[in-house]
Amino acid sequence: MALNTERAFAANAAHELRNPIASLLAQTQLLHESLSRTENRSRIEHILRQVRRMGRVVEKLLQFSRATSGIGL
Repeated sequence: MALNTERAFAANAAHELRNPIASLLAQTQLLHESLSRTENRSRIEHILRQVRRMGRVVEKLLQFSRATSGIGL
């Protein structure tokens, strides 16, 4: 039961994080475009890489929770 609860939590957390991360990525990309010719460009590029990484981690977590629960079958 504890394992099922943990899987459900992971699935819910991953699902709930997808939209905020997508929104953060979109806003960061817009900021990147507006700062493309400033000294802050390297900082925003670092933020973009980290946001994309977070998105991949959350997506993998969601895929893992679906695979282990049998939803994908």
